[in-house]
Formats: sequence, C-alpha cells, structure tokens
Amino acid sequence: MSGCEKALIIDLRDRGLLRRQMEVIFGYNREGFVRHRLARFVEDTIVLDLKAIKNLEDIHLAAARCDLEVAGKLQGLLQNFANTTIATKRAVDS
Repeated sequence: MSGCEKALIIDLRDRGLLRRQMEVIFGYNREGFVRHRLARFVEDTIVLDLKAIKNLEDIHLAAARCDLEVAGKLQGLLQNFANTTIATKRAVDS
C-alpha cells in the first residue's frame, strides 16, 4: 500500500467516514455459496477500491461494478495510486 493510500484511509477513518471489510455472500435463490470481502466503504454508500498498478484497465472497472451489484450499492470509486497523479474512475451500478 502506498503512502497516499494510507493517508487517504487514515483521513477517512478519522472522520468516521470509512468502514472496512464487509463480507458479502453471493448466492442464487436465497442460497449463499461464495463469500467475498469488499475492502472499503465510504459513508456506507460508496465502495472504494484502491489499486497500485501500472494502468487501470476495463477489467478493473468491470470488477468494481460487480462489487457494487453484490453489495447493493449504486456508486463506487476506483483509484490507482501507482503513478505520480492519482487516477480515479467512477463506477456506477446501472
């Protein structure tokens, strides 16, 4: 985790806006069969996905949209801290 990521997490946590580690159960017809942990939520409404990779690709945005759907949330932020400027993409569950 980069210094920028840590700083963002600390700032959001200290303001009481960050919730970490929510377990979501994927299922079908009310039968859960896969457990998945979503890492971070801001104000319990926005899924925050932090990366430190060379480039954000379409597959990362698709995975963020899947997390939104499973968590029952409408908005998400995908942020990449690997470069000198922070790349941000907004994910929306449609």
